[in-house]
Amino acid sequence: MGRTIDFLCRIYDNGWSDRPRAISIDQETALLIDAHASGTVMGKSNAYFL
Repeated sequence: MGRTIDFLCRIYDNGWSDRPRAISIDQETALLIDAHASGTVMGKSNAYFL
């Protein structure tokens, strides 16, 4: 999570985006997206939408 926050701050500070966003997924976890854009988290941990 720390690396993702750091990267989002860098994107903002460098002016690459005024609204940076990310999806951060923990180890041994997957985010499955179907054809209807619905997501399901599978595995042992979490997925974060920032």
